[in-house]
Amino acid sequence: QLYNSGSMLGVDQQVYTQGTADFVVAMTDAVIEGFSTAGGAFPGLPAHKVAVGLPACPSAAGGGYLDPAGVAAAVGYLLGNAPQPGAYVLANGLGHPGLGGMMTWSINWDAASGCGGTYAYAETFAGLFGEANPVGDLALQRLGSVYPNPSSGRIQVPLPPGPCVVRVTDLTGAEVCQIPSTAPELVLELEDSGVYLVTVASVAGAATHRVVVNR
Repeated sequence: QLYNSGSMLGVDQQVYTQGTADFVVAMTDAVIEGFSTAGGAFPGLPAHKVAVGLPACPSAAGGGYLDPAGVAAAVGYLLGNAPQPGAYVLANGLGHPGLGGMMTWSINWDAASGCGGTYAYAETFAGLFGEANPVGDLALQRLGSVYPNPSSGRIQVPLPPGPCVVRVTDLTGAEVCQIPSTAPELVLELEDSGVYLVTVASVAGAATHRVVVNR
């Protein structure tokens, strides 16, 4: 929820003001990358579980509205499809192609006559993620398979069309690697025996596979 919050601190220890592209990028990056405060640490969430939440027009919230061009610039940068729109630099420098999407407060405001009545927020979403985020049979199939499994350490990961991120963790949640790719398939080389979780995230969706490595 990137509205009704005032200014907030980014993971780069700089303060960002709501209603700006920098605020959208910095706060979303913090939720994905994780951060520490005096009250404890937040480990972060996978990008495919995160959606950018903004008001549909100035009247919909007490603050935090960003015009459609600003939303497109910020979310495009988060997806890795657009240049940096402000001062904040993404922590991993590669974007989050698997970003879950966008939400708005609220769809009735997006259509309200006082807000233009044009569904501008929905149209911005469609331009970034597709009208209904359509997924073809090939994309669904490629999100649902990794092989061989069990493996001797070399694992082939078919990828859906478009930019993807493949993230490997062990069963404690510790990250082994995170690899962005636009190729149709990625080959992983895992050095140690054990059980791993391989997550493939893209605008087509996300899937997590349990992989056993016996070396």
